[in-house]
Amino acid sequence: MKSDEKMDAIWHMSDVVYSPTLDTPDQVREFITCLTKLIYDYKMVGLVYDFYPEEVEYHKQSGIRYSHPDEIAIQINELEAAFPDLHTEIDHIIVYRAAPDCWKVFRRMRLKGTNLGFSPNGPATGKSLGERCLNLSMLYLKQVDGAWKIPFEVNSDSESLLRQVQTSDAEGGTRA
Repeated sequence: MKSDEKMDAIWHMSDVVYSPTLDTPDQVREFITCLTKLIYDYKMVGLVYDFYPEEVEYHKQSGIRYSHPDEIAIQINELEAAFPDLHTEIDHIIVYRAAPDCWKVFRRMRLKGTNLGFSPNGPATGKSLGERCLNLSMLYLKQVDGAWKIPFEVNSDSESLLRQVQTSDAEGGTRA
């Protein structure tokens, strides 16, 4: 059954992120892939609180800066509310060891979905992100008090496309 397959995938990814062995770049890639899929594809936004420390440094484009996991979770919740069918397609993850207890990670992914829910930009438009919504991240995955955390991240997505897709044609948006 499809639900059993999805549940098995969720359990596997949860095992990877909650009991990680991060000795090689491939293990780090799997960890980042699983964490990304759980948060965005399976809507498990609460994982932000487990993997971002209380005093995180999180930068987005346009000078937006978050310093607490609550702010990151709110931003992701708003995105997932606007795009309830949101899913990710990870194009590439580059990993290298920056220190014995720290990995530097670069992730390139695409966000896909249709604006079927309310967003800060207004009611649902029914427009699709298509293949155009690129998201780039650079982050540190570091041991903090014996657990792997993301204390620093720079994240840039297709902000203008997201705004355009969430804006009705009458407000100046265009059909995707």
